Amino acid sequence: MKIFLCSLLWYLFFYTYCLAQTYTYAHYDTKDGLAGSTVYGMAQTRDGFIWFGTETGLSRFDGIHFKTFSTADGLPSNEILTLFLDSKGRLWMSPFKNAVCYYANGKIHNQENDSTLKKIDISSIIYGIGESSKGDILIQQFFNTTIVTADNHVKKCAIGVGKPSVRVPYPFTIRSAVGVIVANLVEMPAEIREKIKPDWLYIGKAQHSNNLYYVFQNNEAIKMINAKENLTKTIPKRSTILLLNNHEYAVCPPSNGTEILDLVRKGSFEGYFKDCRVHFVMKDIEQNLWFSTQGLGVFKVNRNRFKNLFITDEKEAIDIRDIHKFGPDIYIGGFNNHYWKVKAVDDLFFRRETLKKPISFLSDRAFLLAIPDHTIIHNGSSDFLNLKRLEPDSLSVLKTTLSFGDTLLAAGNWGVFLISKKQDRILKKIYSGRATCAYKQDGTYYIGTFDGLYEMGPDQKIIFIGDRFPQFKSSTSSFTESSDGTLWIGNADNGVWGLRRGKIIAAFNLKNGLNSNLCRSLFAYENKLWVGTEKGLNEIDISPGTYR
Repeated sequence: MKIFLCSLLWYLFFYTYCLAQTYTYAHYDTKDGLAGSTVYGMAQTRDGFIWFGTETGLSRFDGIHFKTFSTADGLPSNEILTLFLDSKGRLWMSPFKNAVCYYANGKIHNQENDSTLKKIDISSIIYGIGESSKGDILIQQFFNTTIVTADNHVKKCAIGVGKPSVRVPYPFTIRSAVGVIVANLVEMPAEIREKIKPDWLYIGKAQHSNNLYYVFQNNEAIKMINAKENLTKTIPKRSTILLLNNHEYAVCPPSNGTEILDLVRKGSFEGYFKDCRVHFVMKDIEQNLWFSTQGLGVFKVNRNRFKNLFITDEKEAIDIRDIHKFGPDIYIGGFNNHYWKVKAVDDLFFRRETLKKPISFLSDRAFLLAIPDHTIIHNGSSDFLNLKRLEPDSLSVLKTTLSFGDTLLAAGNWGVFLISKKQDRILKKIYSGRATCAYKQDGTYYIGTFDGLYEMGPDQKIIFIGDRFPQFKSSTSSFTESSDGTLWIGNADNGVWGLRRGKIIAAFNLKNGLNSNLCRSLFAYENKLWVGTEKGLNEIDISPGTYR
């Protein structure tokens, strides 16, 4: 048995009338402990810490807390522009002054306390830091380049961003880099060398369809070069180009916003934070995206990207009560009797900063007949299924509706009803009290109430299951059925219970890993049970054989 907690909000779709961005993110700023609101460079070290270079210090983030380093800890300046992690685990930093330092083994090594760094003469702001395949560190400056060899010798080459045409007798095979490196410093095949210009700056290497590209930039474009083709993308002048992996790169223009482009999907891109000046973009080891900004701290966009599916024209809050996919369309039920239909989400939807256009939808007999068997719909007191038209008083406040065959099982404030889809009418009222949910399994009806769980068999007798199982004496909130025939029952104060062939075969609550005993809703698919609570979404492994 395994329970995995997902840090998701249970309300998967939250709508704001004037919402500008269409993806979900976490935001960190000085109020959370970040050293400064203007953040330049970012890097993640092997121990999982994420580091941020800000205008007022260096911040280290463990996922919950920030720790700040300053000149009191050995930084040459509190304003840190560039961060670069080398293969030895050293975190190199360039501050906003002619200096360099690195963090290793709990200490900041600078040009005063480190014998190797003392030999380095930094004559300008650092434009890039890279590492060769042999472990040499390249520190790119305007008029020259400093090399710290793997055995801690210091050399200087008279080639820099301001003197890019100087030829180097032994170019370097670059393992990784941040910022830019002059092209003439980089080892590359002759057929690549003859295609480039000396003032192009080397960004890194990219892979697409087994083709290796060398990536460069000049003042106006990104150049991706291999022996067979040259790919060019025009970019705003003075943009920063950042390779995120071997096929994705970010373009950060001097104006607001940033784009991430994917070589695997030629021409596809994702736009982010169009109202923010973005300095740097990185992916952490979990493939989450991080964005550092001018004056707004940092933003984290999770790997599993969430976007608003649509924004309505309604000016009041729109509470989503139910989401289902029937055929090619997604149907979304809201409060105030609203029902919408929207085309199913595909990969392109997540790669464009656009919204789906919803269509207001009115449920009718044909739609009810098309609802698949064993689909349970959470009405949440809303009439988006348009059932109140059949009997305004009895069906005015429904909680759940289960579809089976030609029949609907509707539970609500005024009882539990069987409704004929074909005849468009109530067939029978099977329970007269207030119900929270209802489900039919084989020939037995299960009725959830605020007082507990009832069942009604083929003999039409209603029995209180709480007398047999005290666990079911509390308010019942939801049902779902897994493929092995287990009926999963959610309670409002003691978690989730599995009932099979008249026996309790499983229980999930705070004691064994559920993040709350207050179950809101359930969904079973294949060998997973999803449990929604007021504290988030739980994924539970219910593989066959686990509970037998």
